[in-house]
Amino acid sequence: DAFDILTSAETEFIKIINESRTAKEEIWKKLKNASDNKYVICAGSRHMGLFENVGLISDHAYSIMNIYDINYKRKNLRLIKLRNPWGEIEFNGDWSDKSEKWNDELKRLVQFEGVKDDGIFYMSYDDFIGYFKSVEILKMREGYEIIASCKISKKEAYKCQMLILVINEDKKHLIINLYQKNPRIIRKNGTYFPEPVKSFIILAKINEDGNYIYIKSIYYSC
Repeated sequence: DAFDILTSAETEFIKIINESRTAKEEIWKKLKNASDNKYVICAGSRHMGLFENVGLISDHAYSIMNIYDINYKRKNLRLIKLRNPWGEIEFNGDWSDKSEKWNDELKRLVQFEGVKDDGIFYMSYDDFIGYFKSVEILKMREGYEIIASCKISKKEAYKCQMLILVINEDKKHLIINLYQKNPRIIRKNGTYFPEPVKSFIILAKINEDGNYIYIKSIYYSC
């Protein structure tokens, strides 16, 4: 939600619930693609009381700084560089700052900056899947811009409303977002109020003859 509201850019939320080989490969491809495109990537740790033993914080947000797919001594090594936004408290397992798995060559390949209490650490992809429950990717590209925005007023007399978007430039990608006020910021008698509006959105293109060409539709209910 924060990514969406602050940037209006496309975001992707990935739940890590299936640890099958196929699911892990699919998530890895998305992470690598996001890193290669220099997207902003965050990850949420799982809720586990044992996290303090490995230096992770339960139900906590981390930044993913880089993804490494290294072919080392005929073996494939997948590492993830993360940062605790607190700037301290780091993972202490395999591939952490003081891990015995490091050597000079591997440190050079990942630009290892030495043992520091700065919140930055590395871990294997397998450990990442085990300790983290979600990934959020902000697909913000260079040259991205907000063309227009408007507020849609609630009209009780109408069951649906229509907005016409006029695009004067040739755009390869166009993202349309619809937001409604989060019910958590409107309280009544100590409870959240009101309930979010159920949305059914139909996207269509208007031809010069005034006819509509259907493009896509989506139904959303919180």
